[in-house]
Amino acid sequence: QASIQPERGSRLFGRRLDLLVKARCSGMFCCANPAVSEDAEDAKALVPASELASAEKPLEKEAEAEEQAVAEPAPPPQDYKKEEEPPVAEYTAPDAAPGSTFEVTLNTEASPLGFGTDARGSTLMVAKVNSAETAAGMQVNDFILKVDEETDPTKMHDALKKQSPAMKLKVHRPAPFKASVTKRPENTNKLLGLRLAYVTSSTTLVITEILEGGAKDYNEKAPPNEQIEVDDRILDVGGLSGDAMKMIDSVKQNDTLELTIARAPKP
Repeated sequence: QASIQPERGSRLFGRRLDLLVKARCSGMFCCANPAVSEDAEDAKALVPASELASAEKPLEKEAEAEEQAVAEPAPPPQDYKKEEEPPVAEYTAPDAAPGSTFEVTLNTEASPLGFGTDARGSTLMVAKVNSAETAAGMQVNDFILKVDEETDPTKMHDALKKQSPAMKLKVHRPAPFKASVTKRPENTNKLLGLRLAYVTSSTTLVITEILEGGAKDYNEKAPPNEQIEVDDRILDVGGLSGDAMKMIDSVKQNDTLELTIARAPKP
């Protein structure tokens, strides 16, 4: 065996020692590993500096890309298109004075009508209001004079039931007046002299005819604009209102009646 001197620290000595160890190993495991030339091993061991630098560049680029990915702000949330909301009914809410006539436009595509009507005699009146908003500002005891092109009370009532998407109404807000009527004694009877129309669910009493009795006596003394006429509506009898049956009971029981009366304008 060749002696190895530690003080020989030269590069050539180190290479020979390395080759010697490799040669011995290849001789011992020749069946498992084929012989590899020293030049080939040296070629593998020695990598040019330029190749090392180029090998490091992808790592640097990968690190830079990772830093950029962290630095970039998160994308804004996706702006989803909102579903269109169903149309909302639009109503006109007039602040009408008593005795005035106004128009309202109802859009019932989204909401039903918020009021009920009473077609009796030759007039159509708002009998109840369920929703002030969807009643288009109309009030109880307002007269409806026109629905689109209809002016007949029954046809107007039917048109409102259909609830078309858009309806134009002509409305009159009455200026009620007071009438104090005393029944006329005749034989054993006391005559009021009014024929009235109503049903149990009515909120007013409609005057359909003026007969001999206290009503005629009243008209003879009252000013023209406060005389009782056919198609007038009695809104109140002695402080009772909103219930036709209670008002009728008061008419029967009392000889002198304090009436509140509303009138629609003539066509």
